[in-house]
Amino acid sequence: MEEKKTKAQLIKELNELQSEVDRLNKSTSVSDIQCDFESGKDKYRMLVESIPHGIEEIDTNGIITFVNSSFYKMLGYNEGELIGKRIWDIVETLEERESLPKYLKTLIEEQPSPTPYISNNRRKDGTIIDIQVDWNYKRDEEGSVIGFISIITDITERKQAETQLLREKEKAQNYLDIAGVMFVVIEKEQNVTLINKKGCEILGYEENEILGKNWFDNFLPQGERARVKDVFNEMMVGNVKPVEFFENRILTKKGEERVLSWHNTVLKDEDGEIVCTLGSGEDITVRKKAEEALQRSNSELEDIVAQRTAELTKTNMLLYEEIGERKKKEEVLRRYEQIISSSSEHMSLIDANYVYLAVNDEYPVAHNKKKEDIVGHSMLELFGAELFEKAIKKRFDKCLSGKKVKYQDWFDFPHLGHRYMDVSYNPAYDENNTVFGVVVVCLDITQRKEAEDALHKAKEEADSASLAKGEFLANMSHEMRTPLSTVIGMTDLLSETELTTEQKEYLGILKKGEDNLLNLISDVLDLSKIEAGHLDLAKDSFSLGDILLKAIDVVAYGARKNGLRLIYNIAENVPDNLIGDPQRLQQIIINILGNAIKFTNEGDVAIQVQKKALDGKAGKKNTVELVFSVQDTGIGIPGEKLETIFESFSQGDSSTTRKFGGTGLGTTISRRLVEAMDGSIWVESEEGRGSTFYFTASFELAELKPAREDELSFNIEGSSVLVVEDSLTYGAMLKDELESNGAVVTIVTSGADGLNVLKKVKESGTPFKLILMDHFMPEMDGLKMNEEMKCKKLLTSDTEIFLMSAYGNIDEILDPTELDIRGCVKKPARISDILKVLAAARAKTEVAHTEAEVPAAIPLNLLLVDDSEDLRMLVQRLLRATNYKVDTAENGAQAVEKYRNGNYDLLLMDMQMPVMDGFEATREIRKLEKEKSDKAIPIIAFTAHAFRDELQKCLDAGCTYFIPKPVKKEVLLKILHDYAIGEGADMSYRVERRHRFRTKSVEIEGS
Repeated sequence: MEEKKTKAQLIKELNELQSEVDRLNKSTSVSDIQCDFESGKDKYRMLVESIPHGIEEIDTNGIITFVNSSFYKMLGYNEGELIGKRIWDIVETLEERESLPKYLKTLIEEQPSPTPYISNNRRKDGTIIDIQVDWNYKRDEEGSVIGFISIITDITERKQAETQLLREKEKAQNYLDIAGVMFVVIEKEQNVTLINKKGCEILGYEENEILGKNWFDNFLPQGERARVKDVFNEMMVGNVKPVEFFENRILTKKGEERVLSWHNTVLKDEDGEIVCTLGSGEDITVRKKAEEALQRSNSELEDIVAQRTAELTKTNMLLYEEIGERKKKEEVLRRYEQIISSSSEHMSLIDANYVYLAVNDEYPVAHNKKKEDIVGHSMLELFGAELFEKAIKKRFDKCLSGKKVKYQDWFDFPHLGHRYMDVSYNPAYDENNTVFGVVVVCLDITQRKEAEDALHKAKEEADSASLAKGEFLANMSHEMRTPLSTVIGMTDLLSETELTTEQKEYLGILKKGEDNLLNLISDVLDLSKIEAGHLDLAKDSFSLGDILLKAIDVVAYGARKNGLRLIYNIAENVPDNLIGDPQRLQQIIINILGNAIKFTNEGDVAIQVQKKALDGKAGKKNTVELVFSVQDTGIGIPGEKLETIFESFSQGDSSTTRKFGGTGLGTTISRRLVEAMDGSIWVESEEGRGSTFYFTASFELAELKPAREDELSFNIEGSSVLVVEDSLTYGAMLKDELESNGAVVTIVTSGADGLNVLKKVKESGTPFKLILMDHFMPEMDGLKMNEEMKCKKLLTSDTEIFLMSAYGNIDEILDPTELDIRGCVKKPARISDILKVLAAARAKTEVAHTEAEVPAAIPLNLLLVDDSEDLRMLVQRLLRATNYKVDTAENGAQAVEKYRNGNYDLLLMDMQMPVMDGFEATREIRKLEKEKSDKAIPIIAFTAHAFRDELQKCLDAGCTYFIPKPVKKEVLLKILHDYAIGEGADMSYRVERRHRFRTKSVEIEGS
């Protein structure tokens, strides 16, 4: 760096001196010229004599006109001895003597920018030195070239060092060239500065085709470049240490990809800066292929025998790691023999010519031969030509092509007899990854096969029995429900006639007996359906709070009759919107609550619902598992009966059976339903201290749908409400629900407290807009409080009063208008139901509990098809008061014929009939419609089946809707009316959408 700087300064000063000379040439004063010239000459002499480089001036003929002392000293001449000589007289080589005049002439004529050149000059003593000559033009005042000024540098030591370095480099290159791996040096700019002979051989290029080229862009596949560049760049900036055992693919001149394993290091300059990387790469392409072949072989051998998979894989890997490319086929065979001999199954190795190479000890025993009678012999000898060609050769040849073959079949062995074998043919690979034979593994699975056959036969017998049981169940359901339909229907018709008091009493007993009989039939059929495998659970969305209250509503009368208090509690974290079978869940709750009430003489019956700690069963997402518990204060269950309480027709003991009656099917059915819901049921009890029944059930979570605007039909936001309720928990629930709808609520627990609150409110001038009073309360009930409020004039005309009662529909007993109240609310009630009752009262309509009357019927021509004469007469009598015209048929064949010749608006079709059943008749009628291009006539199925698949069978046959037996008058009239006005009936399983219902704890008192 210092040398270049000095030359630059020198050239600058020479140019400045040249400018000075030009100035003198332009001067007009002779004396001034003389003075300045002498001054410039001295200055020039001092300059050229002060520098360590040689200075030489020559004219255009190459004659030396000036040389400084440094140049004389450099060449060993005395001062003045070089003046007048030509520059090519002092060079060493003939080539230079001939080329220098030509070069000088080119400079003068073409005047290119002079470039330094290296020359061998002979010193005076005959020794040779290497010099570097830097030219500069010397011009006259017109700019013409009149000579040259040269700066000469002695570079002898540098040339010697370069020569030595070259020799060392050639020596190192020789070392690198004899190496068996690739060596490559890559500089920071990613170009190759060195590569050895092995590297050129691997890449397929000449050395000059590689040096100076970008390593990554020219010699790596496209997919490898970014990854390897990142590693290189991180090494060059020192972020990562040199990488050992780094594998990547390179691209040869022929476009082939080879895999190299690299060991890298970095080289630094004298300042410690990283300037390049040196990598040694071993070509492992063949080894990688061998490894891939090994993996392929391992994959094939893993399936030879399930019990030997781990050992066989490990052995096979050791096999190919040890032998690589150098091992011979004999070593491979020895390894296979070791594997085969260690196996406990029948195992053999057979070459491509069907000759046995190895067998284990078990193989010859099965064939009743010695090992030497098999090894070295052909499979043709062992099995015979016919069996070999028929069952073996085709599979064997397929395996020789590299495909695994597996099959099972019966074989006759001389020693073992008739055995069922699992046979697998597995390709055997040599050291070159070529299939040279087949490994045959035979597993004796005779016992498993016999067990499977027995199980299959048993399943067929069970399926046949289940089918027969299902058919019997269907017939029993039809045979029992059909006559029961007649009995119940006729009883309803009888109740509409004029009867004496005694006859009405008898009729009431008859209706009670009908209900008990229907419940008994339903329980028996439910149990039969479950045991026959016909139980199908629905997947409908429902409100848990709705189902719980509906179940309580069913058993509330029994609780009131026994003077019991029903308490229910739903934990805060229990979701209300679920997906499952709401009817079956309600059936379970009713069964357990009914039993608790039946066996409890006094006290409480409480039901509680909690959420299990962990949601989702068996890894299922979006599910919740709930725990239901029903606790009573009844007679309890003896310890020895706890295990049998859920068995069919079983109760606590014989005395309770006699005292309380019943079939004992409720708990059995509940257990089966709970199990179908992926849950379990159990009981904890102590005789004389009550019982607690528990059951769990899993449900999917349903989306919480926003309430419809028509459901929010009564707005109480901002209204002042007084709740008079002696049950603290139920009152608290009402308060929470009312406040959640925006009301301002005051709650008291007695009529007297309610009157006191009303007095204070009257004095303050802020009366209540709404009062909810319990019907039955101690000391002062709701009716008495209502009278006191009116007498003491504690109300304003804007106050609306509603009576709440747990005794059914109180408005059927009391007339709200006579009591001067707006309406009645049945307990327990959802907040949505309360709001609807309030809205109905405000609109001066009937309360929500009153059944809507069936609108007047529109004339229809009906065809009633049923094989039961009694049922046909019943339906005709039920429709006698309507203006429907009813024609009848006794079976499906008659129905088809009457439809062909008649004109009907709707068909009522029994599905189980002799001659032709309802399914076939419906299909025939649908065919006739297509032939006649008639509009499809509604066909309503009469069925005693409650199976979901049976109902679907009705739809598949072409029915439009169904009516279950026993037939109820109000249901029949409603469906016929819907069709008469053109609305039809909905076949889907609908679930009412409700407001979200939640309560911390609610008590429903029976008195």
